[in-house]
Amino acid sequence: MLVGHRCTVENVPSKNTFANKFANFWFAVQTAKRGIDTQCGYRLYPLKTMRGLRTISSRYEAELELLVRMAWRDCQIIPVPVRVYYPPVEQRISHFRPGMDFFRISILNTILTLSAFIYGYPSIAIYHYCIHKQS
Repeated sequence: MLVGHRCTVENVPSKNTFANKFANFWFAVQTAKRGIDTQCGYRLYPLKTMRGLRTISSRYEAELELLVRMAWRDCQIIPVPVRVYYPPVEQRISHFRPGMDFFRISILNTILTLSAFIYGYPSIAIYHYCIHKQS
């Protein structure tokens, strides 16, 4: 799976910076994987690996859920450098609803974190990583 890793850091809104760090932290807790830009919209999903995948989310949180579930399926996640342009504040358009969408993301993170600990997904991912590294 290819996931964009934003190289540009000019004009990044402070709200985005917080949201990125927040999402990246919870992704690391849920998967034991670091260094992934979980909020970058550039994605290339391996459809074969996604076959039969059931999700519980639909809006902005869906990208995070797909990324976590792919990591749980031991899918290799490869960061790809991408350049990003953030327009001036007065020109930005967003469909993100801060209150409702942040609430939905928080609920999803709670469910994914509990699932990770109950079913041991981070330890499974670490085990697979060690097996692949030895071969």
